[in-house]
Amino acid sequence: MSNSACKFLRFENLVTYFFLIFIVFHTSLLSQEKKTATPIGPQPISIPDTEGITTIRESEKESSKDTEERIKEIAEEEAKGLERHRFFHVRYLPLAEGFANRPKELENERLLILGRVQARGIAGQTESNYNNGNRDFNSMDWHFRRVRLGFMYEGGTWWGMQMHIRLEDQINQPYITTTTDPVTGNVEQVRLNDSRGALQQANVWFNLPYMDGMVMLGMFRLPWLREWNTAANMMTPERTFAHTTIHQFDLGTQFIFHPLKEWKPKYKRHLLFRGSITNGAGAGHEGFGRRQALSDTRSGTRPFLASPAYHWRLIWNPFGGFIRDGYDVGWHEGEEVFQPNQRLSIGVGGAHVRELALNANYDALSSGVPGQNFTTVQNRPTGGTFDSNNMPNYMVDNTETTPSRRELGINAFTYDFTYTINGYYASGAYTRFGGGAGNDIENYNLTLGYVIPIKKIHIMPVYRYDVIEGDFDRNGRRDPTDILRNHWLGVNIFGDRHLMKFQLFYQIAQDKFGTNPYTNQYRDLDNNLVWFQVQMTFWSGTLKMDDKDGLVNPL
Repeated sequence: MSNSACKFLRFENLVTYFFLIFIVFHTSLLSQEKKTATPIGPQPISIPDTEGITTIRESEKESSKDTEERIKEIAEEEAKGLERHRFFHVRYLPLAEGFANRPKELENERLLILGRVQARGIAGQTESNYNNGNRDFNSMDWHFRRVRLGFMYEGGTWWGMQMHIRLEDQINQPYITTTTDPVTGNVEQVRLNDSRGALQQANVWFNLPYMDGMVMLGMFRLPWLREWNTAANMMTPERTFAHTTIHQFDLGTQFIFHPLKEWKPKYKRHLLFRGSITNGAGAGHEGFGRRQALSDTRSGTRPFLASPAYHWRLIWNPFGGFIRDGYDVGWHEGEEVFQPNQRLSIGVGGAHVRELALNANYDALSSGVPGQNFTTVQNRPTGGTFDSNNMPNYMVDNTETTPSRRELGINAFTYDFTYTINGYYASGAYTRFGGGAGNDIENYNLTLGYVIPIKKIHIMPVYRYDVIEGDFDRNGRRDPTDILRNHWLGVNIFGDRHLMKFQLFYQIAQDKFGTNPYTNQYRDLDNNLVWFQVQMTFWSGTLKMDDKDGLVNPL
């Protein structure tokens, strides 16, 4: 990357760029206000959209008179007091994926049971993990990608909670391995393998009266990369390289605000800010040890790292969020492919921690290739260690701390977008990692697609290009094994939006993990894969009899 480009993306310049963006946005809003009167409550639109592309095309057949009557009905419903209910936070905020099937009257919905099953089959070329070496694509490995079950409960007008369980990690029971002394035969170590844990996330939230805010406490997905919030709504079977760098879940506090709410309520869905302060040691299946605490050193086998992690994300939707029953319900990543009108979401996010206690492992799914760690975990105390003479030890590997390399931390930034119009889809991101543990990593990805509605079914051809490069092995240069590329080419078939989805993709993995035996040069492995994945999701709610009329106490 050129020096000018790096300078453009420096953190100290972000304030200036956001200020300029805000001026442009503010000017565009003022020009819109001159043309339209300010409505009471959420702004209705001229064409209600409840079923996506198919419905909007059918709705064009309606007369203008019917459309005007519908607008009037929506305005009257608003005036009757929809805004007095505080349950709309689940509808507006991306707490859970799959907004398309949420009930129309969330004020009446207190308990929501949800579950998801993702089953997949993978076949590969001879040098992949899904082949016995005889010929390409000679077998198909069937397994579960996700088996999830959970609930969401809205306990009152100002609080709620949710919990989700990872059942795919509980199908096969953990097993015990032992290490024995070769001389005495005594057991030296007993270890529990493959115990990833059952908890996916569990948290409580409290609604705030300012900026339509919310505070979450507990275990949750971190608000950084765009695709972290699209487990059920992904356009390809797997996420991009950037998502295999650091952990996604952690324990702590997350806060959510709509900054424009206090300025112009009708524009509150145009801007969303999410931030979190967490332990930085991961949680659930990504965390280490039984105790999910900063002070946990795993019986002295890990250094004491007590630096919290900070994650944040700012999303700007110039055209607003998604429209359902005439109301703006915010942005739900992945559902935009069913929106007929023009939609754009621009995001920027950051991840910061002084001592990186945990990273994510990238599995190349290639025969003989170990898991790759793009970032470097700090495995020694901050400030380094001492040698046998009680002097600071500088004669260590560059993955360890010293008095001059006191800590290994992360300062990462991502810039991304999603855009749709009339079925055309595009999304992309640029992510860069700085800090002692960042290894000068850069990731670029771009996804293109087109949605073809056929009655109630939607067919979406998709192409994605994804590349990551850096100094993964910290040898001072970018070797061929430090540059990985993926091409994804396939199709999504939506039987019921993302609730019932079939995905068939061909992954072209361009990496240099192989070696030519004659020239001793790096070579690309024959490890391309075919993916078939089916997903089914359900949501089922219950209604309290005393709330059957939706008459709840306002704040």
